[in-house]
Amino acid sequence: AATQALVDGHGALRVALRLLAEHLRVRPATADDCERTHAWRNDPATRRVSLQQEPIAFEDHARWFARTLADPARQLLIGQVGPRPVGVVRLDRQGAPDAPAAEVSIYLDPALHGLGLGPALLRAAESQGARLAPPVTHWIATVRSGNAASERLFAQAGYARADDGIWHKHIPVSPSVDTHTERSRA
Repeated sequence: AATQALVDGHGALRVALRLLAEHLRVRPATADDCERTHAWRNDPATRRVSLQQEPIAFEDHARWFARTLADPARQLLIGQVGPRPVGVVRLDRQGAPDAPAAEVSIYLDPALHGLGLGPALLRAAESQGARLAPPVTHWIATVRSGNAASERLFAQAGYARADDGIWHKHIPVSPSVDTHTERSRA
């Protein structure tokens, strides 16, 4: 009984996901992702570090999800390792067309915390932002005070914390980035 309480049978999956973290890709969210993202967002571990910590009713989440998918200023991305969804990134476009910015919000499947997927998910989202027309050059993240894991994530990704507690990162557009790529299908 003690062994069963310690072992959940998913260790091999977690090891495989950790080993494959660098192959993480993002795809636009679809209506099929609504229930999964709701469960991840309402998990106590996610809520504890979120700006809004109260549980969200599924009906409210479903309305928000539908509005988000329809909003051209937003991209909701699902991180995947192979066919396995592992996390969510929301990009909210801001700023002037000649200096496009995006606020990024990110969270993982709570069962996969500690596997090194957060940095890979953030890199994949930034890569997606570089393919938007115009490409995102200024990234913004709001991190709840005391959320050490997110602070480490953004610091290691090259974001700088401003006096207001907001994290910023500037990424110049690379000539190798195809700025004429069709806007993502999200």
